[in-house]
Amino acid sequence: WLDYESWWIVLGTLIVITTVLFSLLYIFYSTVRCCITSSKTKTTDRKRDYCKRHLLNIFITVFVLIDVFAVSTLLISSQYAEYGADELPRRLSHCINDLSYYKKETDQRIRNTLIDDFQKLNESLSALIASGGKPIVQRVKKITGAYAMDPFLNISNEAQELLKLVANDENKLKKLNGELFSLRNELTKLYQTSINEIRTCIHNDFEIIKRHCQEIGNELADIDNITLHLQQDILNSDTMNALNRLAESDVAEIFVEALSDFKDGEIELNKKVQEKEQAIQTSIKEIHHDLLRIADTLSTQIRQIKPELLHNVLKQYMGANYHNIVQYTWYASLTLCAIFSLKVLYFLFALCYGCFGRRSNDFRNDCCVRTTGSKLFVCGIWLAIILLPVIAALTASLLLIGVNAYSLGCWPLDDPFSRPDMLSFSERMFDAWRNKQIEEDLSPLMNQLSLANVIRSCMRNETLYHIFAMDNKYHLYDLRQYGKELYDRLELNIQDAFSDISLSKSIATFASPEQLAMLQQAVNITIKSNIPQISLQIKNNVEQLEKFPRLISLIEDDHAGGNLPRSVQIIAEQWRTFQVSLLPNFHLIDENKTKRKHTFISILLLF
Repeated sequence: WLDYESWWIVLGTLIVITTVLFSLLYIFYSTVRCCITSSKTKTTDRKRDYCKRHLLNIFITVFVLIDVFAVSTLLISSQYAEYGADELPRRLSHCINDLSYYKKETDQRIRNTLIDDFQKLNESLSALIASGGKPIVQRVKKITGAYAMDPFLNISNEAQELLKLVANDENKLKKLNGELFSLRNELTKLYQTSINEIRTCIHNDFEIIKRHCQEIGNELADIDNITLHLQQDILNSDTMNALNRLAESDVAEIFVEALSDFKDGEIELNKKVQEKEQAIQTSIKEIHHDLLRIADTLSTQIRQIKPELLHNVLKQYMGANYHNIVQYTWYASLTLCAIFSLKVLYFLFALCYGCFGRRSNDFRNDCCVRTTGSKLFVCGIWLAIILLPVIAALTASLLLIGVNAYSLGCWPLDDPFSRPDMLSFSERMFDAWRNKQIEEDLSPLMNQLSLANVIRSCMRNETLYHIFAMDNKYHLYDLRQYGKELYDRLELNIQDAFSDISLSKSIATFASPEQLAMLQQAVNITIKSNIPQISLQIKNNVEQLEKFPRLISLIEDDHAGGNLPRSVQIIAEQWRTFQVSLLPNFHLIDENKTKRKHTFISILLLF
């Protein structure tokens, strides 16, 4: 310690001795000067007094500014120091709370890993054993090609469903085409009636009415070209024939015997696997008990870390008395700042009087003279001389306290290996603490632990589990190797349960060659749909029918302006009635075709 602190001790001692000697010498100098100085006061300037006065004023100004800055710095620093000291217990309490949270979370993670996760593994393995025959049967299906039976059955069922949907929709299309044919006849009649009225209107004497009627006639000519008809067949004939062959093939009847044998085989295999379940469950329970023992031991060790003791120590040293000490220390710092501020005010007023005050004379001898500044300087100087030894002693004390705090605390924490003396001292304290611990505490894990090794491990960001070499006791890094006998026994029981099992009877032949050829022919088909063409027809017809609102709007707008006769307005009302009865049918059939299109696409994916 002396090697690191010697120069700071010398510096603190020099500060105290120098200030004391300076104060004594100044007092001696002032006493001698007072004794030998003449009592007669000079009122006239000597040679070069003007230059001396301004030079000294500049020097004193710099000194006063430095003094003001020092007082401001002292005041701000004391405020920050008081706030930091007052916040220190709360910050330390937060650190202890973080330790408590870390302890709780570590305990929970250990239990989740060793108990909950193993419980999920146990449930998964139990579910596998309960349905152990199913994966075997699926494997047999995949090897033999029998897995294709399930898609065949799905395709057959979906084909039958699709045929029903197509038949239903084609009936709706047939009915709709009949309605559209009737509507087309009505459209023709309405067109003939309307065009006759428009032709009569075109021969009107007024040019503006004639022009508007010609525009309406052009719109009617476009409407007369509308074809209200939809394609009847949703699927083409080849596709319908292929679907009929697939639906009539009765795939379920072809594979019924083989499917029944596979189902019976799965049930039989499940029973045989479950007969050997007891040995597997026994091995699982042994491993579970071993993991539970490790988890309980680790949890016990973790729970012995008691942050409550740190809270008690914090309350003991930083309780109510600590806040009182911080408060009174702050008051003392404010008092010291007030004294420094008073000294600064003396010098500041003295400087102002010296620079801006007038020379004293017999006629005007008030306080606003330069001699008042000199008196204030004398007061400030004597106040500084009196306080100088006290301030020097306080400065030296704070310097040594701060240096020791950094040297003994901050420096070793920042770079532990740069202070071997503090590392050795900490090792001795650690050994003394370790010797006082009971066997149930964490000391068994730290008997061979060196503080230097702990520091190196922390610098490498290692976990406490690795730092304390806890794996030598709990073997969490390689449980499989440590509990080799238990895990080997479990593996052997699982292999024994799923091996050496056979079916009591063979699986029936899937299908005859003729049936397989028929299925192959049914699968090798190209399925085409007319749904896109029908949807396009509906879209085109709906777009053509959107001319109705434009025609109606054209007639009504012209009639509102008084440009058309009443007979033409009646035409607009007739077209509006026709439009209302026609458009919903097209939107409904368009929606139905969209749904059927999605269903048809899902069928195609099965092929």
